[in-house]
Amino acid sequence: DSEVDLEAAQEEAAGLRGELQTERERAGKLRDDHANEVRELREQHEAAQAQLQREVQEREQQAAAESKERERLERAAAEDKATAVAKASEAKDGDPEQYEMFEQLMDLFEDERKKMQAKYDEKVELLNEMVKDVMYLTKRNEELEEHLQNLPYGQP
Repeated sequence: DSEVDLEAAQEEAAGLRGELQTERERAGKLRDDHANEVRELREQHEAAQAQLQREVQEREQQAAAESKERERLERAAAEDKATAVAKASEAKDGDPEQYEMFEQLMDLFEDERKKMQAKYDEKVELLNEMVKDVMYLTKRNEELEEHLQNLPYGQP
């Protein structure tokens, strides 16, 4: 009877050792899977951060180029206006029809300048909004990464 009990206990112990080994292997796999998920998410986060940084740099370069172009256009407009004023003064003293035509051209020029200014202002506003979006997304990525780091193994 004691041999049967000993044999049964040994079989139970062997079964428990097998279950323990299975659980250890399962826990090791979960740990490895979690580590892989964290690594993949970290790589994705780094790639997203790099992409955001490139986009920010591109937007900054675009804004700088547009600012330079605007300054150039303003200088050209100022030069054109000075030339126009000088010619207007000459025309006013000379031919009234030529002066009226010149005034119409100046009105057209001023309308075009206003349209360009409006387009420039709109682009600046869009670029500002993009920068805000990038800053928000960067912050949100950091929050998600922190949340990911605080997750226990095996939990989504």
